[in-house]
Amino acid sequence: MNRQTFAFNQGFDTVISRPLAKGYQFITPKPVRESVTRVFKNTMEPANAVNNVMQGKVEDGILSLFRLMINSTVGVAGIFDVAQEVGIERKEEDVGQTLAVWGISSGPFLVIPIIGPSTVRDGIALVPEVFLDPNTYIRPLNGLGGEENTLVQEKGFFL
Repeated sequence: MNRQTFAFNQGFDTVISRPLAKGYQFITPKPVRESVTRVFKNTMEPANAVNNVMQGKVEDGILSLFRLMINSTVGVAGIFDVAQEVGIERKEEDVGQTLAVWGISSGPFLVIPIIGPSTVRDGIALVPEVFLDPNTYIRPLNGLGGEENTLVQEKGFFL
């Protein structure tokens, strides 16, 4: 099953993801792309805070909320990472890491359509991640949800 899913993902990448990302990269200046990345990362600070607290790292959770407040206000909705400039580092955590801290084993390796390689634990963790991601609840003017925009943004980063 993993081989077939991997082959599907390769085809999807060749036909859809890569051309979209290359087009985005071509028409969008690098400073704008970097700003868009910072905005998306800023919107994920509440999820970082929740996961840090659930892992017992309460101080890191509070720092994630401080990052959100600083970058959302002084950083103009996260376009600028002012929190980084004043020494508040990003403490990225996700539900898969939280489950690992709670002692849940990673399980077997699998390849998820479009998303790519993962473990069972991290694959299952994608469900609550969707609900923790504020971009899930935003419907931009272009009609694409936040997840599609993030995928194109991330793909462009790796080209």
